[in-house]
Amino acid sequence: MSGFTDRVYAALPVAQTPAPFLITPLTARVGSREVFRVEIMPGYRPIDRWGVTAVTVISHDGTGSDGNPLLWDDYQQLEFSFEGKTMLFTAFFHQEGKYTVQLRCGERVAMEVAVYALEEDLYGCVALKGDFHSHSYASDGKHAPGLAAMRGRKRGLDFMSVTDHGVYQGSLDAIAALKDTGSSLLLCPGEEMHLPLRPDLVRPYNDTWFKMPWVEGCLAAHLVNFGGSFSVNEYARKNPEKYFSEVAELEAEMPGELSDFDRFSAAAAEWAFNKVREGGGLAIYPHPYWALLARNAVSDSFNKTVFSRNKFDAFEAANYNFQEANYIAIAEYARQREAGNDPAVVGCSDLHNADAPEMWSYTVLLAEEFSQHGICAAVRKRRSCAVLPLPGAALPVVTGEFRIVRYVLFLLQHYFPEHDKW
Repeated sequence: MSGFTDRVYAALPVAQTPAPFLITPLTARVGSREVFRVEIMPGYRPIDRWGVTAVTVISHDGTGSDGNPLLWDDYQQLEFSFEGKTMLFTAFFHQEGKYTVQLRCGERVAMEVAVYALEEDLYGCVALKGDFHSHSYASDGKHAPGLAAMRGRKRGLDFMSVTDHGVYQGSLDAIAALKDTGSSLLLCPGEEMHLPLRPDLVRPYNDTWFKMPWVEGCLAAHLVNFGGSFSVNEYARKNPEKYFSEVAELEAEMPGELSDFDRFSAAAAEWAFNKVREGGGLAIYPHPYWALLARNAVSDSFNKTVFSRNKFDAFEAANYNFQEANYIAIAEYARQREAGNDPAVVGCSDLHNADAPEMWSYTVLLAEEFSQHGICAAVRKRRSCAVLPLPGAALPVVTGEFRIVRYVLFLLQHYFPEHDKW
């Protein structure tokens, strides 16, 4: 029977992947020769019985090591050998990017595998999946802080913060809940900041949502403190004279054409960003185009001021799931790059109910170390992408710097599916 299947398989004229496989490593340094191992999963035809006659590689950029364009069939031949049921091949990569390796049986391509070459600065980084902005029942979420965190781990997150509305303690409760569980999920402190408005600017609202304690009498803008060592909300509430005085100093720097409401709000946002960094955290401007009561929660003039002054560390280019506000945020990223700004981007779930079936936004970043410091540094170095999953799509929308997006797309196809399983 095996001889029959061998003959049938050998007669197939089209490229295919006949069995699940594992290739290690997935990445290599640019300018180096790397030995790769290809193993076929148990229960499938071992690779040493395929009759492989050649192994070839080509850069996705379509250029050779001399910089000249390659023809469609201009592949580089690779050395290969077998070590028991494992194939070994050696490849040299002349530039950063994705490469396709083809295992050939005569004229037929039996299998294609993808590998990625990286410049030295990214090669030593670890790819992490995380969420900078989520909620528990410490404010208006459904779950206890610890359970909200564990649901995040179930979604494949390496790191996250529970950032409750106006409440820092929820994040500390989540950290305490997981402390002795053996989980490798890195939980960082945080909060969503809702800072007091000047009393003469407070507007009466009839909607009950605005009667919640973290909204009533506060800025319309939401702001996120990720990783800060103290609560900015609590600091502003306990030191009102200092808070209003310091915000007033920043108001003088704001554009003169702003309304009093927007001038104070923009200054207060900048004050909050500064306080987050004083605590060693990452200052995030979330959902800038969030709609509330049939309009954006903040004015266009406020948004323009916050983006043009660029005092935050990152903004959410993806929040929750696929919706109009996210596409506008992505367009805002493009507009800021065109204007000469270079904002970092993150994606966040803004999770309130982990039982819901939605596909949540998240961040993929490349950190030099797996720590809170390493995560913040990666974002500040623009090594992060906002990831917006789409129902039924093979790949999500990924926003960020071109070089990082290309690599993250590779990881989403070839690394994170297996990562999320374990």
